[in-house]
Amino acid sequence: MQCIYLFMDGLSLIKLLADENRFRIVEILSEGEMNVTDIFSRLGKEQSLISHHLANMREQGILIARHSGKKVFYSLSVPSLVSFLNEANRLASIISKGPNEEISVFPESKKEKDKEEDFETKIERGED
Repeated sequence: MQCIYLFMDGLSLIKLLADENRFRIVEILSEGEMNVTDIFSRLGKEQSLISHHLANMREQGILIARHSGKKVFYSLSVPSLVSFLNEANRLASIISKGPNEEISVFPESKKEKDKEEDFETKIERGED
């Protein structure tokens, strides 16, 4: 079994997953460990192409390969990649709807920060 490397920064990870085939591989493996034959059949692409992507993703530490007899099984080395992809899909959906000033992808918008500062000031003054 291979371990994940202290492998990359966020930009490198995004670049690695920017390829549609690699993105789909992670989506498929989010369901759990799968053998190479099943991955090929789910993607419906050339075996050599998918093998290339699997090898690259394994080398980068995204996937773990486990050999069992003649079969090779792959799984995600970091299960939280699934959350990352879900969030990427959610953000893409929001962005595709066009600009909306009501939506803030940052948890603390300026208005929220101002309210928090006002609240802290009131507490310091003894006001509730």
